[in-house]
Amino acid sequence: PNLERLAKTSTTFTHAYCQVSLCSPSRTSLLTGLRPDVTRVWDNQGYFRKTTEFGQHIVTLPMHFKRHGYYVTGVGKIFHPGSQSGGDSNGIGGGDGGWPFNESGS
Repeated sequence: PNLERLAKTSTTFTHAYCQVSLCSPSRTSLLTGLRPDVTRVWDNQGYFRKTTEFGQHIVTLPMHFKRHGYYVTGVGKIFHPGSQSGGDSNGIGGGDGGWPFNESGS
């Protein structure tokens, strides 16, 4: 009965899409607001700061919030972990270089 009550007040999204059916390109697109053809991230190996000549100037969603006075942190998988988002090649860290979400929580 609780699920039925919840369903009556819920919204169903019947047309939900992602830019690319891979982790890193989709997360990059969501967190930068740019399409994969702009970031040139088409697989889980590319890092948007290195795939374009203007990559160092891209403002991500966490950067935007931090620049506007918000405390920004991440738990779980925000950017694709590892070297694809500026972290170590062993898969620890990432979160876009200057925005690490590593084991110490910093």
